[in-house]
Amino acid sequence: MSLELEFVSLVVRNLPNTTEAQKKAGIKSPLRVQKYLAGLADALRDTFVLKATIDRDMPGWKCEKPVGDDGEFEFTLQEFVTKDDNGFVTGDEMLKRGKDANSGLRHIEAIIREQDKIPVEMRGLILVSTEVWLAPGRGRYVWYACWVGGEWVLDYGCVGISFNSRCRLVVPRKYQK
Repeated sequence: MSLELEFVSLVVRNLPNTTEAQKKAGIKSPLRVQKYLAGLADALRDTFVLKATIDRDMPGWKCEKPVGDDGEFEFTLQEFVTKDDNGFVTGDEMLKRGKDANSGLRHIEAIIREQDKIPVEMRGLILVSTEVWLAPGRGRYVWYACWVGGEWVLDYGCVGISFNSRCRLVVPRKYQK
């Protein structure tokens, strides 16, 4: 028995809620099982990525000033780079200009969970939160969502760098003026 067939056989034997007949049919058709597992992996990928928590995956990170709510998908975007800025502002200037935006990590996560609702026109933008996180020995960071490789991904940027004109502050619905 080939290594691939042994793997498929092992997976099929351990699938929950399957009858013996289904297990035998799956072992006889490894290609069908492989396609099923590939589809299942695609469907679960985003779920597992979004279940990660800061406490577990980034020990020592602390939120400088929590926004205070769970996050929501409904939002508007606020530009903060003006023509006078020549396309860039510092992170501290961005935070000053966005002091009323009140968006944080949970808002960016909510946006990513609902990414199928994000208008296609936003794909060229970087959706930035104003909640600052302190990384152990590395400085201050803000979370953002950006379009990479056909999907929206969660990432972070150092407040000490410049933010360009593609960046927009996320303003949750309840903080809109």
